Amino acid sequence: MFITILKQIVEEVPGAQGAILMGFDGIAVAEFSIENSSTDMLLLTVEYANALKEIRKSSSVLEIGEMEEVVVSTDRFTIILRALTDEYFCALLLSCDAQLGKGRYVLHREQYQLCSAVA
Repeated sequence: MFITILKQIVEEVPGAQGAILMGFDGIAVAEFSIENSSTDMLLLTVEYANALKEIRKSSSVLEIGEMEEVVVSTDRFTIILRALTDEYFCALLLSCDAQLGKGRYVLHREQYQLCSAVA
């Protein structure tokens, strides 16, 4: 079920390279990548899981609200990291020329389906 949802997200967003559902502990639940993707989605997301834990902790200490989404842009990729629950997040990897807005919209739209699946 998870892979079906992730595949739908990737296929709906032009320029998407892959999506992964992961726990904040860095353990992947499911992953879908396009066939010619040259990036190790798992390795990339494990590294960002640690950063997300720190951002969540800082948000809590500063009392600015719960972290919902983090976007990291580099010269090659953009990665959207969206918190789903207290335990899980989803990451969407986009090429640098992908439609960021559509990626954010589709990930937000499918958030409820992913939350239901991990519950």
